[in-house]
Amino acid sequence: MQKEIKNHSELIDELSLKYDLLSGSSQHWIGLAGGPGSGKSTVAGKIKEALRDQVDIIPMDGYHYSCSELNEMENPEQAHERRGAPFTFNSRKLVDDLIEARRTGSGHFPDFDHKERDPVEGRISLKPGKRIVIV
Repeated sequence: MQKEIKNHSELIDELSLKYDLLSGSSQHWIGLAGGPGSGKSTVAGKIKEALRDQVDIIPMDGYHYSCSELNEMENPEQAHERRGAPFTFNSRKLVDDLIEARRTGSGHFPDFDHKERDPVEGRISLKPGKRIVIV
Protein backbone atom coordinates (compact mmCIF):
# COMPACT_ATOMS: atom_id res chain seq x y z
CA MET A 1 0.00 0.00 0.00
CA GLN A 2 1.37 3.39 -0.98
CA LYS A 3 1.27 6.20 1.57
CA GLU A 4 0.26 9.68 0.45
CA ILE A 5 2.66 12.31 1.75
CA LYS A 6 1.25 15.82 1.72
CA ASN A 7 4.07 18.10 2.90
CA HIS A 8 7.79 18.40 3.69
CA SER A 9 7.30 17.47 7.36
CA GLU A 10 5.55 14.21 6.54
CA LEU A 11 8.22 13.38 3.97
CA ILE A 12 11.00 14.06 6.46
CA ASP A 13 9.24 11.92 9.10
CA GLU A 14 8.85 9.07 6.60
CA LEU A 15 12.51 9.28 5.58
CA SER A 16 13.59 9.29 9.23
CA LEU A 17 11.71 6.01 9.65
CA LYS A 18 13.33 4.59 6.51
CA TYR A 19 16.75 5.64 7.79
CA ASP A 20 16.14 3.92 11.14
CA LEU A 21 15.29 0.69 9.28
CA LEU A 22 18.55 0.70 7.31
CA SER A 23 21.20 -1.65 8.60
CA GLY A 24 24.96 -1.79 8.20
CA SER A 25 26.01 0.13 5.11
CA SER A 26 22.56 0.03 3.46
CA GLN A 27 21.45 2.98 1.40
CA HIS A 28 17.94 4.20 0.54
CA TRP A 29 17.97 5.89 -2.88
CA ILE A 30 15.36 8.46 -3.93
CA GLY A 31 14.87 10.02 -7.35
CA LEU A 32 13.20 13.44 -7.34
CA ALA A 33 11.60 14.27 -10.67
CA GLY A 34 9.94 17.39 -12.00
CA GLY A 35 10.24 20.14 -14.51
CA PRO A 36 12.70 23.02 -14.30
CA GLY A 37 11.88 25.30 -11.37
CA SER A 38 9.38 22.86 -9.85
CA GLY A 39 11.13 22.74 -6.45
CA LYS A 40 13.29 19.62 -6.63
CA SER A 41 16.36 21.35 -5.18
CA THR A 42 14.22 23.07 -2.54
CA VAL A 43 12.71 19.77 -1.38
CA ALA A 44 16.12 18.05 -1.37
CA GLY A 45 17.58 20.97 0.60
CA LYS A 46 14.82 20.81 3.22
CA ILE A 47 15.40 17.08 3.65
CA LYS A 48 19.17 17.63 3.98
CA GLU A 49 18.61 20.45 6.47
CA ALA A 50 16.41 18.23 8.64
CA LEU A 51 18.33 14.95 8.39
CA ARG A 52 21.84 16.44 8.05
CA ASP A 53 24.57 13.79 7.99
CA GLN A 54 22.14 11.01 7.10
CA VAL A 55 21.61 12.39 3.59
CA ASP A 56 23.71 12.95 0.48
CA ILE A 57 22.36 14.82 -2.55
CA ILE A 58 23.53 14.20 -6.11
CA PRO A 59 22.05 16.95 -8.31
CA MET A 60 21.80 16.64 -12.09
CA ASP A 61 23.13 20.15 -12.67
CA GLY A 62 26.72 18.89 -12.75
CA TYR A 63 25.83 16.81 -15.80
CA HIS A 64 25.21 19.80 -18.07
CA TYR A 65 27.60 19.61 -20.97
CA SER A 66 30.33 22.24 -20.56
CA CYS A 67 30.30 25.36 -22.71
CA SER A 68 33.18 23.94 -24.75
CA GLU A 69 31.19 20.72 -25.36
CA LEU A 70 28.14 22.75 -26.39
CA ASN A 71 30.42 24.63 -28.83
CA GLU A 72 31.25 21.31 -30.52
CA MET A 73 27.60 20.38 -31.14
CA GLU A 74 26.00 20.53 -34.60
CA ASN A 75 24.19 23.77 -33.73
CA PRO A 76 26.20 25.44 -30.92
CA GLU A 77 24.03 28.57 -30.80
CA GLN A 78 20.90 26.50 -30.21
CA ALA A 79 22.72 24.29 -27.69
CA HIS A 80 23.71 27.32 -25.61
CA GLU A 81 20.28 28.90 -26.02
CA ARG A 82 18.50 25.72 -24.91
CA ARG A 83 20.94 24.72 -22.17
CA GLY A 84 18.96 22.64 -19.70
CA ALA A 85 17.07 20.77 -22.43
CA PRO A 86 17.67 16.99 -22.37
CA PHE A 87 20.14 17.03 -25.28
CA THR A 88 22.40 19.43 -23.32
CA PHE A 89 22.94 16.93 -20.49
CA ASN A 90 25.49 14.15 -20.42
CA SER A 91 22.90 11.56 -19.47
CA ARG A 92 25.21 8.62 -20.27
CA LYS A 93 27.76 9.87 -17.71
CA LEU A 94 25.00 10.41 -15.13
CA VAL A 95 23.68 6.87 -15.57
CA ASP A 96 27.19 5.35 -15.50
CA ASP A 97 28.11 7.32 -12.36
CA LEU A 98 24.88 6.34 -10.57
CA ILE A 99 25.23 2.66 -11.48
CA GLU A 100 28.78 2.65 -10.12
CA ALA A 101 27.73 4.52 -6.95
CA ARG A 102 24.92 2.02 -6.32
CA ARG A 103 27.40 -0.82 -6.82
CA THR A 104 30.09 0.59 -4.52
CA GLY A 105 28.03 2.76 -2.14
CA SER A 106 30.25 5.78 -2.72
CA GLY A 107 31.53 8.11 -5.41
CA HIS A 108 32.45 11.59 -6.59
CA PHE A 109 30.16 13.63 -8.80
CA PRO A 110 30.25 16.92 -10.71
CA ASP A 111 28.45 20.02 -9.52
CA PHE A 112 27.52 23.10 -11.52
CA ASP A 113 29.38 26.34 -10.88
CA HIS A 114 26.85 29.07 -11.65
CA LYS A 115 29.52 31.78 -11.62
CA GLU A 116 31.67 29.95 -14.18
CA ARG A 117 28.56 28.56 -15.95
CA ASP A 118 30.16 25.13 -16.22
CA PRO A 119 30.25 21.83 -14.36
CA VAL A 120 33.12 21.10 -11.96
CA GLU A 121 34.19 17.47 -11.64
CA GLY A 122 34.41 15.75 -8.27
CA ARG A 123 32.88 18.53 -6.19
CA ILE A 124 30.19 16.29 -4.63
CA SER A 125 30.99 13.16 -2.63
CA LEU A 126 28.75 10.27 -1.68
CA LYS A 127 29.93 8.92 1.64
CA PRO A 128 29.92 5.16 2.10
CA GLY A 129 27.75 3.60 4.78
CA LYS A 130 24.23 4.03 6.05
CA ARG A 131 22.78 6.82 3.90
CA ILE A 132 19.73 8.28 2.24
CA VAL A 133 20.80 9.29 -1.27
CA ILE A 134 18.70 11.82 -3.19
CA VAL A 135 19.22 12.24 -6.94
